Amino acid sequence: VVYVLWGVAFFAALGARKFDPDPTWFTYASLIMLIMAIAGTVVGKNNFNNFAKPYFEIHDLKTIIGVDTSFTPGKNVMDGGIFQFGPGNQIDDNRSWHFHYHSTYCVAPIITNNTAPLTQTYDFWAVGKDCCSVSASDFRCGSWGSARSSGGIRVMGG
Repeated sequence: VVYVLWGVAFFAALGARKFDPDPTWFTYASLIMLIMAIAGTVVGKNNFNNFAKPYFEIHDLKTIIGVDTSFTPGKNVMDGGIFQFGPGNQIDDNRSWHFHYHSTYCVAPIITNNTAPLTQTYDFWAVGKDCCSVSASDFRCGSWGSARSSGGIRVMGG
């Protein structure tokens, strides 16, 4: 709609210039409408990509309750967006590590009862940014130490 209004103002400005070579308010309106239409498109696209798109990506996936990381392979819950882990699952901060590039990215596997998974792979991970040491294995992201924290949201994209 804004681009249609801009087109009307643009052609009105062209028509007005045929009869009066001095700049008219149609020229000014046409230029301002074009700038605002482009700015609105850029800001709207950025707003959607940063706020609405992540919500819809998670909302379109399943909520999976009672995940036991020792028995459940990650490939069985690829359609999950929100995970509620079963009793006994916890972050293994002894196996946590980090990667540093401008920021420190921290990861730690989620395990059941301090044992390695029966699947022989760590498929569920807690991830954080700038919340662990770069010299030791110590994951301190989010509510990692709380007994009440028992779930997470899948990270989509970059």
